[in-house]
Amino acid sequence: MPMRKRGSLGRKTVKSKVVKHTRAAATPDEKRTRLQADQVRHSLARAAETPEQYQVRLQSQQVRQNASREAETPEQRQSRLDEDQVRHRVARAAETPVQHVARLLDLRKQRNIAITLKWKAQMHDGFMYNPRNDYESNNLLDIGRMSNVCLKCSALKWKGETPGMCCSSGKVKLPPILKPPEPLCSLLKGETEQSKDFVKHIRLFNNMFAMTSFKSNVDLNNGWTQHSSPRPSVPPFWTSSSSQCFRLPKIQQISPDLLLGRR
Repeated sequence: MPMRKRGSLGRKTVKSKVVKHTRAAATPDEKRTRLQADQVRHSLARAAETPEQYQVRLQSQQVRQNASREAETPEQRQSRLDEDQVRHRVARAAETPVQHVARLLDLRKQRNIAITLKWKAQMHDGFMYNPRNDYESNNLLDIGRMSNVCLKCSALKWKGETPGMCCSSGKVKLPPILKPPEPLCSLLKGETEQSKDFVKHIRLFNNMFAMTSFKSNVDLNNGWTQHSSPRPSVPPFWTSSSSQCFRLPKIQQISPDLLLGRR
């Protein structure tokens, strides 16, 4: 049997007019009692609803709220925001210290949940680096600056580092750094043209000592069996039968342009 259409759809019925007149004539105490009864009734109804009903109710509220906000004018939107701000100020001014702490804990819990969900969505981004992504704007990847100073050794540390990880709370004391010998001391000061050029290219000079070659009497074993089987019986390895040393090329053999980074 088809559903009967309401003839009063879109028009105020007699019952709605009576309810409106009754609520307009109600005293503040009667209004407060009615609102409290409505709150209890809504709480009981929401406690008895299933998870599916809960999701349906939230979705319908979201759709209804989005439609209402899309239809409002800029003046109505500003008025709504102002009313919300005033209502929040009044509610926070009237809350007790216990309610204040509970509200802050709830906000912190919601923020932690949001951060956790956001971090889970980016869990494997470290293995899929994309240079077009702006990683610096992500607050989750910002560990801050080294602004914490150790009171024992004056070491700079990040906010999340423990207090005693640098010097074990003053138990470890390193000797002072000795003055470098000449001519290194004069070159590090950056006062002359030669020292300024040295400080400017100090990383290149330091990399020069990485250009070393390994020397030793090495016995190679490619891992093959005696019958030259295509499948090795052991992995390839090598052994050294003498002392090991590193050979550093002479400075005259290195091009000055290469040393100073010139092409």
